Amino acid sequence: SPVEGLRGLVISKVACGACHSLVLTADGEVYAWGGADFGALGVREPQRFNDADGNWGFSDTPLKVEGFSGLL
Repeated sequence: SPVEGLRGLVISKVACGACHSLVLTADGEVYAWGGADFGALGVREPQRFNDADGNWGFSDTPLKVEGFSGLL
């Protein structure tokens, strides 16, 4: 089924880890979602996914990974 948050984007590549996934769009943008363990999603503030006990979190919504924008 389609991943909400990616509708309307042209996806050129997909990479899947054990607990997270990434896509590369035709425009060179990278989006990541899934487990945020050890910075796996590549977002600047991974602590926003931690719960009150400090456990790593999860994003079921694709997040744009800003560090890759415009590199391709």
